[in-house]
Formats: sequence, C-alpha cells, structure tokens
Amino acid sequence: MRTRFVYKPVLEKTWKYLIGDAAEFAPEEQSFHGICVLSFAILLFLLPFNAIIGLWNVCVMMAVLLLLIALFYYQARFKHRHLLGIVSYAVASYITLIINYLFNAGSLGPTLFLFLLTFQLLIAFSKRQLHLVWFCTHLCITAALLVMELWYPRFVPYTYDSKQSRFIDVISSFLIILVCMYFVTIYLRNKYNTERKVAEEQAAKILLQNRQLELLNLQKNKLFSVMAHDLRGPFNSIGQVVDMLDNQELTPEDHALFMGHLKEFTVSTSDMLSNLLSWSYSQLQGMRVKLISLPVKKAVEEVAATQRAFADNKGIALMVDIEDTHVVLADQQMLEIVLRNLINNAIKFTPAGGSIQVHSQLQQHYCVIHVQDTGIGLAPEAISQLFTFNLSSTRGTGNEKGLGLGLHLCREFMELQYGSITVTSRPGAGSTFTIRLPLANA
Repeated sequence: MRTRFVYKPVLEKTWKYLIGDAAEFAPEEQSFHGICVLSFAILLFLLPFNAIIGLWNVCVMMAVLLLLIALFYYQARFKHRHLLGIVSYAVASYITLIINYLFNAGSLGPTLFLFLLTFQLLIAFSKRQLHLVWFCTHLCITAALLVMELWYPRFVPYTYDSKQSRFIDVISSFLIILVCMYFVTIYLRNKYNTERKVAEEQAAKILLQNRQLELLNLQKNKLFSVMAHDLRGPFNSIGQVVDMLDNQELTPEDHALFMGHLKEFTVSTSDMLSNLLSWSYSQLQGMRVKLISLPVKKAVEEVAATQRAFADNKGIALMVDIEDTHVVLADQQMLEIVLRNLINNAIKFTPAGGSIQVHSQLQQHYCVIHVQDTGIGLAPEAISQLFTFNLSSTRGTGNEKGLGLGLHLCREFMELQYGSITVTSRPGAGSTFTIRLPLANA
C-alpha cells in the first residue's frame, strides 16, 4: 500500500504529461495522444512473442509501426498537427493490418481481433463526422480480405509451424487486446464522467450566479423604490425652506427655526446618500479591503467628533471611553463607516436628555466595541430584520428619516474585516450594538 501511495502521483503526473494539458488540447486530441501511447506499449509487448514463435516478418512490421506511431504522436502532441496525425495513424494501421493478415495466417491468426481494436481506437479519438468513414473502411477491408482468402487461399499462407505456435500467438494477442479494450473503455468512461462533472459544476455555478443577479436586481429595484419615496420629501422640504428664507419679511426667530429645519433635512439626506454611495460602490466595484493596525480610540474619536454636534442639538450626551492600548486589524474607511452608522442611529433613536456611550474591552484575540444608548429600544421581530436587505423607511425620535440600509452595510463591512456585529435591545430600555475585530498583535 505504501509503494502504491508513493508511485500513484508519479504515474498520474507522467500520464497527464503524455496526453497533454486539457487547457491546451481538446478531449479528442488528448484521447489520440493516450491511444498512441497505449498502441506503442501493446506493440512493444507483442513484438517479443512474435519473435519467439519465429514470425520475423511480423516482427519487422511491428518495429516499423512502432516508429510510425512515435512519429504520429510527436506530430500531434508537440507540433499540434492532429489531423495529419490521425489520418496517418489510420492509414498506417490499415496497411499494417492488411500485411499482418496476409503474412500471419489470415482468419486463423489474431488479425481480425486487431481490426476490432483498431476500430474502437479510431472511434475513440476522432470526431463524430469521421465515424462513418472508419466503419465503412473497416467493413470493406475485412470483407475483401475474407473473400480473397476464400477464393484465393494461396495469397494467405498458413505461417505457423505448429499448433502450439498458433495457440501462443492467438491467446497472447487476444489477451492483450482484451486488456487494451478494457483500459480504453475505462479511460473514455472516466473522461466522460470528468467532463460531465465539470459541465455540472459550471451549470451549478451559472445557476448560482443567475440567482445572485436576480437577488441583486430585486434589491436594486427595492432600493430605488424606497429612495424615490424618501428622498423626494427632504429635497422638496429643502426647496420650500430655501424659498421661505428668501422672504425678507421673516423675523429672526422664524429665520433661526427654518435654518434648523434646513440643517436637519440636509443632514438626514446626506446620511442616506452616504450609505447609498458606499453600498453601491461595494456592489458594483467590489470593496478593496486594506487591513492595517488601527488604534480604536483614534477611529472612534474622529467619528464622534463629526457626530457630536448632532447629539448636542438633540440634548444627548455622547461619551467615549476607549483605552489607548486597544489596536485592531481593520480597514480604516470601513470601520469609520460602521462607527458612523452606529453612532448616528443611536442619536436618531435616543430622545432628548438621553446618553450614548462608546466603550471597548478585550476578549481573547479580539477587541469588542460597544455603542450603547438609552433610546427607545427594539422589539425582537425588528432585531431579526436589522442586518438584512429588508429596506423600509424609518424615523427617529426627532423625526429623522432613514432607509434602513446602514446596518446591512455594517454587517457586510464587518465580515470583510473578519469581524462581526451583534445587537441586544429591549423596547424602552435602549440598545447596545457590539462589533468584534481581531487584535493587530493577535
């Protein structure tokens, strides 16, 4: 068993080299290479048997045929002249069989067996258009030889000097032909099964790609539908506010009120467009992940600085408690998008007077970052849909609008960074979003 284990890879590698690479040669061409190799081996095996029983004419013919097969193989395998090789192989085989029939006892010798083997080989490595040619040629040649032997027996002499010599020649030829036909059949069957498996894998891959395209198309249609509904309102409101601000009769109080509304509409619309552009880029172009050693505190504080003004406007305390030593392996842009979405959502769904705390801790080889708020919380059925592409219009405690795309984007970006995102929440008790990233020195 050990010897078999050692030599099997060597034999497989040698055989693959002899028949050629599938990327370079068609299946019929590989089959021709393999059959040339098998034919060469068979003739090389039969040659000493014919020498032992004294059939020197047959030995000379086999030696010539060995040289011709080697030439045909070289032309097809290394010079890519397959049509020339196949036709030359067929012509040489017919000439050899005819000579062997005439000088090796005709129908009393093994030549008719060799005709059957040659027919199987020609069918195996040639295209379907040539099958009828080989069938008719074989039928005509064998019929002509048998008729000639019947009518002109002197042209087909009995060459065996004893019954024992004929027995050795016929039984050895029959055995070799039987073994050869078996291996050729197994080879063709394995070739067929391999090609069928490849075709099935390609069909399954195409089917999966089609399903993914259908899903992506449905997601795109749903996204555009929600966008058309949710973006139209803010832009119309912005236009109305701008028209009112253009009114010279506004009091300072009204002017400040409309400016607040304008800022609110602009921020919410900007957040939706930012998530939309990030998602579109990840789907159409493919996000390129660039993992670097990133201090968590620096990333969180940069995002918190951009969100603090919105929290202050709602009267929400935004606190950051991150250790300086916490360093993760992450993509800076992706991590900032995730943190911005989580903090923005916490502000959106936390009422005035509430608080948001961002803190971290180490767990084995990971850094765990929590974004915890005292907001309105989530029901269990809402949690199950949070990270999916089940888009729907959402409104925060200050009537802020959203698409529901941000958390889906967060899940995708966390998976690309070999991290994860989870949530724990109860209605009226706030929410805690938790992201896990591998430590840089893990």
